[in-house]
Amino acid sequence: ELNDTVVEAQLRTRQIPPSLPIKTAVERYLHARNRLLIL
Repeated sequence: ELNDTVVEAQLRTRQIPPSLPIKTAVERYLHARNRLLIL
């Protein structure tokens, strides 16, 4: 059981780094939204 929890923890830590591209995607989305509002 301990090994399973360790594997799950490793998988979670591996899935966390892709949060940076999400930030850039959100920023681009906000910029696109601002452009639409300006138009």
